[in-house]
Amino acid sequence: MSSQNVLFFGASRGCGFYAMLRVLRAGGRATLLLREPDTVTGNLEFQALSPEQRSRATVVKGDAYVREDVVRVVDAAGSAMDTVVFSIGAMLPSGIPKTSWSRGFVLDPPQPCARAITMLLSVLQDLNRLGLRLVIVSTMGMGAKHKELPFLLRGVLYGWLLNDAHSDKEAVEYLALLSSKHRTPAQQPEARTLPDSSASLRSNWLDEVIILRPALFTDGKETGKVRAAPVVRRAYTISRRDVGMFIADECLKGNNKWVGEDGVVLAY
Repeated sequence: MSSQNVLFFGASRGCGFYAMLRVLRAGGRATLLLREPDTVTGNLEFQALSPEQRSRATVVKGDAYVREDVVRVVDAAGSAMDTVVFSIGAMLPSGIPKTSWSRGFVLDPPQPCARAITMLLSVLQDLNRLGLRLVIVSTMGMGAKHKELPFLLRGVLYGWLLNDAHSDKEAVEYLALLSSKHRTPAQQPEARTLPDSSASLRSNWLDEVIILRPALFTDGKETGKVRAAPVVRRAYTISRRDVGMFIADECLKGNNKWVGEDGVVLAY
C-alpha cells in the first residue's frame, strides 16, 4: 500500500477518516477536501501519527459543492492520484428533523450526496482524469436489494425513516455507474433525486467503480471480522473502523476483487 495516492471526500470522520489513517500508516499519500480542516488535524488519532506520516497528508480547505474547491483538491492530489474514496453521508438537520409520510426523514437541503458526486464526476471528466478508481460508501438494502435486508430492518427503519437518505445514495450509485465503463442499472432513480447538473455527465469514461454497502454503522472497535459479499444474510451492523480498514486493505489499486457494478455488503 506504500505507493497508494488517494483522494478522500467525506473523511472528516467515520469510515473515510479511518481509511485515510490506515493509508498514511502504510506509507501512502492522502489528500482531503474539508470545510473545517481542524476536524482532522485536531483529531487525537491523526495527531498520534508520526510526523513523517502526517507529512503525507494534504488537507485542502474547501467545499465539495464548490467547483473551484474540487478542482483545487484534485490538482493538489497530483497526477499520481489513481483512487478517489467518496464517503460523504447524508446528515439530518439539527433539532427535530422534518418527516414525510412517503419519505420518512426529509433531507434539507435535498440531494446532498447526489449533488456532491455530480460535482466530483463533472470535475474529473472535464480535467480528463482517466484511469481512476472510484470507491463509494453507499448503504445496504436499496432498490431491488431491499428484499435482502433482515426482516427487523426492512420495515420502519429502512423502508420509511431512512427512505430519503437511501434514495440519495441510490442516485450516487447510479451516477457513478453511468459515468463508468460498468453496466448501468436499468432502473433510473426518481427524478427528484438527480440534480439538474447531472445531465451534463458523460458516460463510459470512468475506469473502475467499487460500491460498498455497509450495514448499520456503529462506533465500535476495529475487529477485522467483516463478512463481505454481494449478498450477506442477517446483515445488521458494522463499525466505521472496520469499513475504513476494508477500504484501505481491499478496495485500493492492486486489489480488483470488488470492482464492478454488483457492489459488496459489509457486515458482522
